[in-house]
Amino acid sequence: MKLSVVLAVYNAEGTLGEQLAALARQTWDEPWELIVVNNASKDQTKAIAESFYSKIPTLKIIDASQRKGAAYARNQGVEVAQAKMIAFCDADDVVRDNWVAEIAAAIEQNGFVCGPMSVSALNPEWRVQEPVSVRVGEELFHASDLFEHQFPPFPEDGFFKTGASCNMGVLKSIHQDIGGFDEDFLRDQDRDYCIRAQLKGYRLYFAPRAIVEYRYKLSLRDTFSQFRGWGKWLMLIPRKYAPPTSLRKKISYVFGGWWPVPLELMKIRSRAGLFAFTAGFAHRLGQSQGCIEFMVLPDIKSWFATRFGKSTQVEGVANQDP
Repeated sequence: MKLSVVLAVYNAEGTLGEQLAALARQTWDEPWELIVVNNASKDQTKAIAESFYSKIPTLKIIDASQRKGAAYARNQGVEVAQAKMIAFCDADDVVRDNWVAEIAAAIEQNGFVCGPMSVSALNPEWRVQEPVSVRVGEELFHASDLFEHQFPPFPEDGFFKTGASCNMGVLKSIHQDIGGFDEDFLRDQDRDYCIRAQLKGYRLYFAPRAIVEYRYKLSLRDTFSQFRGWGKWLMLIPRKYAPPTSLRKKISYVFGGWWPVPLELMKIRSRAGLFAFTAGFAHRLGQSQGCIEFMVLPDIKSWFATRFGKSTQVEGVANQDP
């Protein structure tokens, strides 16, 4: 087996069939397998996956219901993977017909890669306007995804590149060396994964021809939930990697940065603008929530323990709500 594609799924009955059909159309000449990892779905996700046994002969469906989260599910998929190269994609997106061949070639050449996400095919035109997309030629891509952008490091002495696990490829040996995805993260585990890989000395490369069609959320409620979750779990990054800072600074971060909100609200002129505002507001709210839960409260517990001479143990974060 040359490549193992790991697809973590949870309650994905509305979109999974389209993604599996795209994977069934792949025409790569080398042997590869698809591992669908069911993370305790409560809908028809498993039945839909099982209906593709005849169309994808190397399809495996495994149960990963023991723990919540895509990080856990992906790690379980890699555990059973037979190939030395691993590719990750998501149930609500659609890989292009040459995706398997392109991402496999990129992994073989570079070891650790992420590809771009086109937003043209799966989203209405209004949803890909405003600051969420970038035009390259005739095609629109996710704005953060041309991805030679850089992410502030911890400590502040360089930059880390980050990519999305919905279009990621890695040698299994690298995945194992860095300890897989951190299962404490219910969101933003791919950002942490990229940082840890680079701290271990592995460079992250861009695979421009391994393209995934990316699907945006089309309701304000789902958009709010998604971006709030991303903002919240992002705050585990400074908890893990940032130099120590004072409780006062952490609290000031929780309440600071809100002054532009009324101005941004008044600038809304379109449905796309409303979605962009909702995403930004939810992300900032999630960051405040995450800062409180992951940094402020542990500091307060430690302060009480020191002040009153009692030992205390900060609870883990793996089972908190996304």
